[in-house]
Amino acid sequence: MRIISIIMPIAIVAIDMIPGVLPPWFVAMQATCALAIAAAAFIINGSGLRAAFPKSR
Repeated sequence: MRIISIIMPIAIVAIDMIPGVLPPWFVAMQATCALAIAAAAFIINGSGLRAAFPKSR
């Protein structure tokens, strides 16, 4: 989840930047989704959640 939450917003924005591929309404919808995923990335990668679920060795 940590890796996906970082890569997905970047991939969404990269696809949205290709001119003429997607209609404007779809680009706006994906941009909104990318913002939500980016917000989740800050929570998922935060120190509080890492402390709650330490890696087991």
